[in-house]
Amino acid sequence: MTNTATPPLTQNLQRAWQTVLGQLQMEMPRASYDTWVRDTKALSYEDGHLTIGVRNAYTRDWLESRLQSTVSRLLIGIMNRSVDVDFVVSEADVLDEEDQQEGSEIQNDHEIELAASTQYEEEVKPDRVVVFPGYALRLLSQGDLSPKEMSLWMAFRQAAYFDWKKTGGGASFVRNIPHQEIIKFANMSRTSFFREINEKDALAASMVLRVPEVAENFYNNAHLDNANRWQISMSPRLTRHDATVIEMILSSDIALAEKNEKAQFAAALQSLEELTGRSPGDYLDMVVDLPKRAPAGVVEILRRALGLEEDIPAALFNAAEALQNKIINAYGSVVITHHFLTVVVPHFKLTQSQIWTAIVLRDRCYYDYESGIEHDFVMAPKGLESIAAWAGVSTKSLKRWMEQPEFAQFIQASKVNLPENKRSREADRLRHFLNMGGQIFKVLREEPPLGYLCDEETDRLIPLWTKWDSALDKVVLGLGQSGTRPWTKWDSALDKVGLGFGQSGTPLNNLFKPLLNPFKPHKPQPTTPKATSGKTSPLAQGGGGWDMSVLLALNPVSDPKIKKRLLEESNPATFVSWLLYAYSPEGEGIKSPTNLAISNLAREPRQGAKKIYQDMALLGPEKLQDLLDALSRPYSLGLEQDESGFLRTFKKAPQEKIHELASCLFEGSLEVERV
Repeated sequence: MTNTATPPLTQNLQRAWQTVLGQLQMEMPRASYDTWVRDTKALSYEDGHLTIGVRNAYTRDWLESRLQSTVSRLLIGIMNRSVDVDFVVSEADVLDEEDQQEGSEIQNDHEIELAASTQYEEEVKPDRVVVFPGYALRLLSQGDLSPKEMSLWMAFRQAAYFDWKKTGGGASFVRNIPHQEIIKFANMSRTSFFREINEKDALAASMVLRVPEVAENFYNNAHLDNANRWQISMSPRLTRHDATVIEMILSSDIALAEKNEKAQFAAALQSLEELTGRSPGDYLDMVVDLPKRAPAGVVEILRRALGLEEDIPAALFNAAEALQNKIINAYGSVVITHHFLTVVVPHFKLTQSQIWTAIVLRDRCYYDYESGIEHDFVMAPKGLESIAAWAGVSTKSLKRWMEQPEFAQFIQASKVNLPENKRSREADRLRHFLNMGGQIFKVLREEPPLGYLCDEETDRLIPLWTKWDSALDKVVLGLGQSGTRPWTKWDSALDKVGLGFGQSGTPLNNLFKPLLNPFKPHKPQPTTPKATSGKTSPLAQGGGGWDMSVLLALNPVSDPKIKKRLLEESNPATFVSWLLYAYSPEGEGIKSPTNLAISNLAREPRQGAKKIYQDMALLGPEKLQDLLDALSRPYSLGLEQDESGFLRTFKKAPQEKIHELASCLFEGSLEVERV
């Protein structure tokens, strides 16, 4: 019997792919086609899978996210059958791009000798790490994931990570993973692990999903016939809070557009691009009511905001993906050593909540952007309450753990002594931080020894980071204990958190930069900003004596387009009026007053807040600074002496708000009344 169907693609691979390319060339913009599609090549076809070679990983990711489904649909028409498409980086193309080294002989003109590593490096192996996007910790702090769920997602992800990367990090990847690999990183017993996954179709806020097909459809192995199959999200989903904020902004911008599809698509595109150009810290901290469920990504949010069920236009899809990537990458990477997860945690019997609190503390260690050094302390605005909120645990539990040596070795409160006779902006800010309940904690960033070996000849204690044979070695446990709980003492000689003046350690002028680690310059701002030298309009130099360039230096704007527009079009007094409103008792509940002021000014550069605040702004910087000083010294000036109503309006504002408002308006600190 003659087969008249379309011949298999294996018989004429390139010809079939050229047909697909011809169709894509007609449907796509020329620039996009030439950049992303033109140089792709069909490599192989086997068991319904077509493998396409591309030049680099960036092209692969772009094609997977935008054309995979389209190409599959085109191939159905060509082959009369369903085809799965995989994009991979072609080794031949990589060699072409790198312009293979000239000549076949490579001269060995450098001799490299490896230096001896330290005992810590040999035993801990700090280069063996688990790395995942730092944004995932927001799922923990905002209550979307419990510590146990975080461990499950991280363990599933890590168990598959290296083989996934070997395939080029594509969207489709199948591998058999023994459950022991997952348990090792999740710090669960076998019984606990299977209790967590049994009869559940989704784990960790659906970042781990059960695939309904049985494994026997994929493996010719009787041992795997009844295996569980899971789909793992390698990137974290958006938190419910963040998804709600983005949906609210998008929906508001779309609602202002004309009621036709073209206008609403244009409004959505502009809104997405504006959000992508801003730091996520400018808008994600907005206070919103949390729904029980929220979209996992920006594309899904966009569909809901536009009411779309069909395919999203390419420009909108690309903009949504760009915003998603900006948000996920803005928080850098969390780095955890294998040694911590597989040795330290089980040895000290840390609970899931304690594990993630230690991870969060290390991730929050203060980073100095001027020196490029990450220090071993965190600044907590509300003390233990802040740390508990970051880790998604209760303050009561954290206080209890601080009394347990196994956990307390990771964190220690540091006392800061400030000389009373030293006055400066930085000293005032640190003093105010401490007076408002802020605390500084030393964090153990390296892995703690499991115990110490005593050298009887020298009486020196030798730290051990791996388990020892107690029958052969004499091991001294922390604080003279002789039981089963070895732990690490704090060595005051190594404690370098010298925060007082004249001490070695961290200078005061570094303490008020963003408290983020070196991988995540999420919203870096200089401590004492200088006026910008950008172009300013005559209007920006007027407005009651305010200077817009100085105000924007004190309140940095991350988007250069918005900054340029504000300098050229806005009235500085208008900006000041919004700051006054946001910091006033009337603006109570506004989580980020500066962000509100910038957002309103960017939308309408010349429209200020209510008239009362505009009148206050027109008093000018000198008068307003005197009034703010008066608020910090309430008995120095009576309310009847203030005709503007400023003191009457702000008399109930907390001192913290008064100081924050002053730092947004003036380069100098407020006067501090001396007794």
